[in-house]
Amino acid sequence: MISICSITRPTPKKNTVKTCEFVLSRFNAQFGKRDLASVSQEEVLEFLLSLTKNNKQATKRNRYSVLASFYNFSINTGFLALTNPCNSSVIRKIFKHPQAIQWNIVDKETIDEIIFRTMITRNRLMLELMAREGMRVGEVLNLTPADFQERALAIKNPKSGRVGETVYVPRKILVRLTDYVKANEIGKSDRIFPISYVAAWSMVKKGGKLVTISSFVLIICGGMQQPMHRC
Repeated sequence: MISICSITRPTPKKNTVKTCEFVLSRFNAQFGKRDLASVSQEEVLEFLLSLTKNNKQATKRNRYSVLASFYNFSINTGFLALTNPCNSSVIRKIFKHPQAIQWNIVDKETIDEIIFRTMITRNRLMLELMAREGMRVGEVLNLTPADFQERALAIKNPKSGRVGETVYVPRKILVRLTDYVKANEIGKSDRIFPISYVAAWSMVKKGGKLVTISSFVLIICGGMQQPMHRC
């Protein structure tokens, strides 16, 4: 009998847990009544191919990694004689890492120009928090006045999987944020920037077009910025 074990406790990110549950629940449904050692490489390959049909290579690799980790976990915790079928050269080749994307780095002067040429206060504040303070777009969109601290912003449920994080910001930005909250009469538990992710993506893309840089949206919304003031 195959039982789905929790192999995500060291890094309990929501998406990681969701992916593990998706892959292992389907593996258990198909092979749960059999001994794990009786599942052949051909059956594992067929299972992975059906599970990742029409998916991008990154998704294929991610789901393959979950199943490979499950086998390694089983081997390390009691099934010492078990062989990991995911280690076969054919399966590893099919589910190899996707080709890395080469990002164009936008220099600081260009980012400053984009911010200075953004006239709408809300958009300019969002760009500064993302491009200068290293905040992810989702973190900016979820900010509330209750997250304000002295010279810092509290991030709840960050993507890193931690309980919380703190982003240190210059006093002038925090003052302007506070003034924006007061001017718009935003409640303490209300979102400061109540727009959708798509709207934020569009706003950033327009900022890049001000200086004819289409990749600016990828750098900001894609999380490529380095969080220099985060702990």
